[in-house]
Amino acid sequence: MTEAEQAKVALDEIGKAWATCREIGVSEHVLRTATLTAAIANFVGDAGEEVTAQIMGLLPEKIRNGDFSPVAPAGKPAGGHDHGGGCGCGHDH
Repeated sequence: MTEAEQAKVALDEIGKAWATCREIGVSEHVLRTATLTAAIANFVGDAGEEVTAQIMGLLPEKIRNGDFSPVAPAGKPAGGHDHGGGCGCGHDH
């Protein structure tokens, strides 16, 4: 599977888990906080605190550019970045 295909599968599965949590009464606020906390903790565990802090520093611009909007700008995947290199995630591309 390509990274884009993997990202789609992952986002679909996370969406299903999110729906299950909502069905059993978990609030949107708690889900957002828990999801963001888990993602950041995963980055810290994988890439370390300094790299994670650098990545988080890139987020305001990416958010303002629509990189995480449900309907992303042309050429960008909705809900995230395309791992095309230079993203600062700390992974080898």
